[in-house]
Amino acid sequence: MAELGYGDLVELILVRLDVKDLIRFKRVCKSWHSLITSPRFFLKIKLVHAYVVEQILVRSDVKDLIRFKRVCKSWHSLITSPRFVNQHLNLSRNKDRCNNELVHRRITCDHLVGSSNGLVCMTPENYSKVIVVNPLTKEARQLSSLPSRLQACWGFGYDAFSDDYKVIAGAKKGYYKTCLQVLSLKSNVWRSIGEVKYRFYTKIGILCNGALHWLAVD
Repeated sequence: MAELGYGDLVELILVRLDVKDLIRFKRVCKSWHSLITSPRFFLKIKLVHAYVVEQILVRSDVKDLIRFKRVCKSWHSLITSPRFVNQHLNLSRNKDRCNNELVHRRITCDHLVGSSNGLVCMTPENYSKVIVVNPLTKEARQLSSLPSRLQACWGFGYDAFSDDYKVIAGAKKGYYKTCLQVLSLKSNVWRSIGEVKYRFYTKIGILCNGALHWLAVD
């Protein structure tokens, strides 16, 4: 590992100080004044602050996170992001924080669509709605109603490219043709992504290496 120079060490220390201290330290010398007043330094302060906040929140109890979501928009976006949820789950894996409250909630869904990063996606017998449940926070969200009864295939997973969870559903359109619809949790809107000339033998997609897979024939 390369050794840090004097300037790097000074920056690493200053970027972690309170604003009131930085105002005083601007007067120490010209180089410190130039450093503290530079846009790059200001950006580093924001990044360090965001990192510290995230490290505190990710170690908080679920009941506290539910309250903290209301503090501000940035905290709400952070706490509800797939990356944060996954990180919190990993840290909580060896801790018995979950009780059985979810078992006593009436979520009448018969089919498991899929699971990803601790979130579970389900649908009832008639495929009339889709519900995503977070067993860790005991929260459940019903998504927008399906545009039609899409029963040929289903899938649920995390899209790293858009940092969002997505549900895929397909309806038969002929013997060897399936019309596909996709919904993202951020937009909560179904949109058509076209047709595929396959007949699906497996209804539920298997998530592997960030992609959904079905057994089908053309």
